[in-house]
Amino acid sequence: RMHPTLSSYCSQASYNGLLRDGLPLSTFKPSTCAALGPLSFLNLATSAEKQSSTQSRSNPEEAKLCRKVYDALQARDVAVVTFYRDQLKELRRVFGDVSKKLVEIDTVDAFQG
Repeated sequence: RMHPTLSSYCSQASYNGLLRDGLPLSTFKPSTCAALGPLSFLNLATSAEKQSSTQSRSNPEEAKLCRKVYDALQARDVAVVTFYRDQLKELRRVFGDVSKKLVEIDTVDAFQG
């Protein structure tokens, strides 16, 4: 159910290449952003990760960067995926004025169904 570029990364990084795609690449819409493609990693020069008493984590600088990239791309049908519930809250705060129809923000667990 994920774009083959994403599944390929996950397969190589975590499963020694054993994951297999359920859907062919032709079933996915082409990326509207040739510069970033369906998967991108960006590095911040500085970072300020916070850990809560529940062991969840957040990073306001990363959330702001996600919003800047989103605004610069002027893209639709975007997903922002995070591992942590506190980062989810931070991302939703930063993206507060953007329609949920244009950008979906959630945790890995939520996207997995």
